[in-house]
Amino acid sequence: MSPREQVAISSRVFCLAAVFGVSLLSGSPASIQSVIAVLVVGAMSAYVSYATRRTTLTMLTAETLAVALIMGLTFPTSLILMPYLVVLPLLAGLFKRLPGVALAMAAQVVGLVIVPLATGGFDSAGQRTTELAPWILTTLGGGLLGVWARTLGAAALSEDTDTSYESARQLLTQLRTVTRRLSAGLDSEGMAAALMATLHERLDDSYDAVFVKMQGSLLVPLAYRGMGAQQLLAPNDQLVERCWVAMAPVLGVVPAADREARHRLVLPLRVGHRMIGVAVSSGAEAASPEVVAAVLTEMDAHSLRLDTALVVDERRALAAADERQRLA
Repeated sequence: MSPREQVAISSRVFCLAAVFGVSLLSGSPASIQSVIAVLVVGAMSAYVSYATRRTTLTMLTAETLAVALIMGLTFPTSLILMPYLVVLPLLAGLFKRLPGVALAMAAQVVGLVIVPLATGGFDSAGQRTTELAPWILTTLGGGLLGVWARTLGAAALSEDTDTSYESARQLLTQLRTVTRRLSAGLDSEGMAAALMATLHERLDDSYDAVFVKMQGSLLVPLAYRGMGAQQLLAPNDQLVERCWVAMAPVLGVVPAADREARHRLVLPLRVGHRMIGVAVSSGAEAASPEVVAAVLTEMDAHSLRLDTALVVDERRALAAADERQRLA
């Protein structure tokens, strides 16, 4: 259900509930009867709006005419219902602009003045018009207010849409410029290779791996370095799990037939307070705490670049999926 439909139903319910409460406090049986009759009409209109999820000009005009007839034939005890008669032109303006307001006002004049005059309900049209003129002007103002509210809503939606597209265009332009300036581009595998090259340079290790989190899934391999690294380094390793939970470097010694892979270092790949993956280094010698601290600082810089590349990869995958669906 659209926000406008919600406004239509809630405004009917609120106004009718308020008028019914006031009529009960007044203790006038004639007023209570008029309110109950209008309550039935309003409830039927609200139900139709809820069931069909739309408000038509015909329905609004029919509701306005029915309410006006009830009020016109029970005047002046029905004056307590005038606030509800203000709501209907407001909804007409909100849904159908000026044509809706014009039809709602015409229905009000027919129901409040013309029909009672034709049926002999009162002697002077001038007297009835004078008594109802302030309320008729108020209902006209409510209708124009509804038109204005609709115009403001459309303008705000257009402005927000234009602003969103403009912001997206500027960001895409900046991304294109930055991508051209980067030596490694924005390729996730290239970023991972640069990260592992830094690890090898600082730690003089034998094997490296980068594991990343993919849309809530488990850690998955992104890149390896070293012959046989895929068999030696796995994302479900206990050291990897400890690093992921603690968001801190983890050192360990693992049993391995290859002496060049006994000492293992797992480093978190963090972007702010968020983990995007881990980097695993395996070598013959254990790294000193000073070296680990220095490498961790460099990994934080690599993590930001890698996270950016992963976002770009995701956009590319979505674009490719959309193109395949279009071709299909």
